[in-house]
Amino acid sequence: MRVIRTGWVSLTCVMIVLATQSAWAQTTATSVTGVVRDPSRAVLPGVEVTLTRVSTGEVRSSVTNNEGIYVFPAIEPGEYRVNATLPGFKPVTVTGVNVQYQQRARVDITLELGELTDEIEVVSDAVLLNTEDVASSLNIETERVVELPTLDRNVGHLAVLTPGVTFGGRMGATHGRGGQTPPGTTVALVAHGQHEINQNITLDGIDAKEPRIHTMSLMPSLDAVQEFTVQSAAYSAEYGLGGGAQVQLSMKSGTNDFHGSIYEFHRNSSLDAEDYFLNFELAPGEERRDKDKFRSHRFGAFLSGPVILPGYDGRNRTFWSFNYEGRRELDDQLETAWFPSDAMRAGDFSELLNPVDPSTGEAIRAPILIFDPLTGEPFPGNIIPENRLNPAALNMLQYVPRQAFRQTDPLDFTNRAAIPDTISQNAWFFRIDHNFSQNDRVFFRMAWDRQEWNQPSINPAVGLFFYNEPMNIASQWVHTFSPAVLNEFRVGVNAQEDDLQHPRVNEDFDQDALGLGNFRVVGDNNRPLRGRENGIPLFAGVGFALGDAGEGGGFNDMSTFQISDHLSIMKGRHQFKMGFELRHREITRNAANLTRGRISFSGLQGGHGFAAFLLGYPSRSETPEGFPLTIPEENQW
Repeated sequence: MRVIRTGWVSLTCVMIVLATQSAWAQTTATSVTGVVRDPSRAVLPGVEVTLTRVSTGEVRSSVTNNEGIYVFPAIEPGEYRVNATLPGFKPVTVTGVNVQYQQRARVDITLELGELTDEIEVVSDAVLLNTEDVASSLNIETERVVELPTLDRNVGHLAVLTPGVTFGGRMGATHGRGGQTPPGTTVALVAHGQHEINQNITLDGIDAKEPRIHTMSLMPSLDAVQEFTVQSAAYSAEYGLGGGAQVQLSMKSGTNDFHGSIYEFHRNSSLDAEDYFLNFELAPGEERRDKDKFRSHRFGAFLSGPVILPGYDGRNRTFWSFNYEGRRELDDQLETAWFPSDAMRAGDFSELLNPVDPSTGEAIRAPILIFDPLTGEPFPGNIIPENRLNPAALNMLQYVPRQAFRQTDPLDFTNRAAIPDTISQNAWFFRIDHNFSQNDRVFFRMAWDRQEWNQPSINPAVGLFFYNEPMNIASQWVHTFSPAVLNEFRVGVNAQEDDLQHPRVNEDFDQDALGLGNFRVVGDNNRPLRGRENGIPLFAGVGFALGDAGEGGGFNDMSTFQISDHLSIMKGRHQFKMGFELRHREITRNAANLTRGRISFSGLQGGHGFAAFLLGYPSRSETPEGFPLTIPEENQW
């Protein structure tokens, strides 16, 4: 079945914003604006104003209008120099104008009477106060992005520095290491009580969250992030695609100078204490285990500069930047489990008739009688006759480990181990910027990530493997028609493919051969399980984990295609802004709550759950759902 939904979720389709000199409308990118006056505080029209980006040498020009106002919209964050000239007045140069991402920097200039040969240089204040909008926001610039300590180098950990913003449930709520993706690779934020599903995250203006539950799993390296802004309240109307946290990230572009860095961050367990329960009350004959291990390596490199080729010098025009970051992590997870003894595997439960501590003779638990569920009569000696053992149950014992040790209580845990979870991650980033002219600037950027998370179990026959492959592509063209008219055109895509697998996904596995009966997908004409649906059904109530879990996972292939255009016009003391944005979302999803079915056992059928398992008398049986295919689409504009 194909579901198509079209919704008028945002009013950004046609958006016109009017503002006065003291309250300009917010733009979708950084800008510099101001008023030029003479010594009597009268406004000066016709002043030629130039804006120079210090790191790249890019120059843009504008002329003040009849209100003495100039504006340079849609610029990149960084350090700028502003120069104003008018015949009969001394030129003024303002240096040290550090503009943050999504900031509308105000630089007012006063020209003094004099010759053009005389020049006045003014050093801008270190901090430019935001008087242009009332949004509640926090900007994290590149120095803090790189230098502040963050767990897992996740930008979401910096976002919670914003007042009113906390980790969402899918990010771990308190520690920030949650999510279905490998720990530390999810961004899910709650802003002033707004659920994380309402968050809106963009990377260079392109939607960066997956379209199902609206989390971001693409982890750009902190060394490749220029700045990012988190808005938590009082947004401009153009942010109409989510009522929660508005997170806008800007990636680094190249400059006129070559820059490079190589880094590695390492954590280990050398100074850690061992898990308290790792060697807690060791059973007789059980060997002491070495301290559980933890190893984490984060390594990578960032390079950037101008494009210089034989016959072409791209300084002031063409720039590139590149980043690679890898992650290799091993983390032992302590697990304990009870598995039946060899006698119990053969149906002999006699030790449960009088469980006592041999050193004291005291009872350690109440006796457990194993009985025939057909008659209710106890089996003699608490031993199930061999001819009553279910063949399918005996066959399933091949997936049940043997006991590693024995404790006084025959039903206490018998196996203990530190199971190594391993994570492998490779993230890449590439961007190229080109100035065709002073009026036309474009960039193209790609960011992609490959994540693998292996989660074995104390039972080698079960376990999970997760992989995730997010990617984000962005391109923008900024065209200046005149000093008062500018257009931004942006197009991009955000895609993610993830899968949750068990050990038998890629094997030629026949569930029917287990002898459990014919498990069929009732909702799909009673067909047998096929392909990656196949595996061991879940067994509940037997006293240990058995079956291929990961039921709620499955396979997701999700993408969001985005196109937007914004036109800004300055007229006198007012700015008009209009534009549209379209996001087309597609999801191909195979998932179910109970993929392979479930068989439950209890002591009501035989006296003990494992005895009921051996006898083949479940208390409940649930049919499998398989992996039904859903393909929803949505147009949001």
